[in-house]
Amino acid sequence: MIESLYDKDERVAYKNLQQLEKISENSDTIYKYMDRLIKMLDNEKSYIRVRGFRLICKNAKWDMENKINQHIDQILQELEDERPTAVRQCLAVIKEIIKYKKELDEIKEKLNHLKPLIEDIGITYKIVKREETNCKWNGEYCLLVYSKEKENYLLNVGYMIEQLDLYMASLNIGVLIRLGKNR
Repeated sequence: MIESLYDKDERVAYKNLQQLEKISENSDTIYKYMDRLIKMLDNEKSYIRVRGFRLICKNAKWDMENKINQHIDQILQELEDERPTAVRQCLAVIKEIIKYKKELDEIKEKLNHLKPLIEDIGITYKIVKREETNCKWNGEYCLLVYSKEKENYLLNVGYMIEQLDLYMASLNIGVLIRLGKNR
């Protein structure tokens, strides 16, 4: 089935990718092909690399052999692809690696240590699947940030989230920040 990711018919290959991603959500069946997925990152065609990247991310929770750790620099290199659509697709699934690779918990730790602009206005956060929100962006996860409504609370939230944005940029992980009010 991995070979189907190379299919010249884009629709066939994409449908197979989606099936493999779905299988990867509940089973480690695809993980046994991790070396082949990593090899896809060497392909000259960006759409082949993206398919490999997406499946690597989807299988992060099954990576007991730490293959992702061993190839993390090569994997993250895909976030610097010259094609914006390739980068966008990679950004949409990179959170799977962050979520399941415990050594990357430093991002969650960073969230707990953001410095507020206004000391008496803290924030709380929750990471949820995009489908659980009204977000129209194509990412897979959303970071929901909550704050008490006090004077300058939005300024405070923006200040704290910008620290996270800069931190994520230092890790070559892109983010999309949208502020809104809970209804």
